Amino acid sequence: MEALTIKALTVEEQAIIEQHLKIARYMANKYLCWHGQRLLMEFDDFFSEAVFGLVSALRSYDASRGASFKTHAFRVVQQHLRRVTEHETSSRSPKMCHLPTIDGTYR
Repeated sequence: MEALTIKALTVEEQAIIEQHLKIARYMANKYLCWHGQRLLMEFDDFFSEAVFGLVSALRSYDASRGASFKTHAFRVVQQHLRRVTEHETSSRSPKMCHLPTIDGTYR
């Protein structure tokens, strides 16, 4: 997973992020529902990661490529959350993941 460079956002960047928080909230909720209890991550964790994805999208956006910022942000946030969920699932031991078995018990 890429580490974001820690740099203060300008007022304009903050305004753009605030305008697009719905994307972060939507994607965080989508990943929370899709992956459920398997990841053992709370909604707030997904939302924070989605906001990091928004910041990354803002810094990598190039209007000359023809896509709107909303489209670019959606894709970047989606990719960021996929990397986070892949990292979370691969870093957990199967014994720590209490998944239901076919008979309904948990292992």
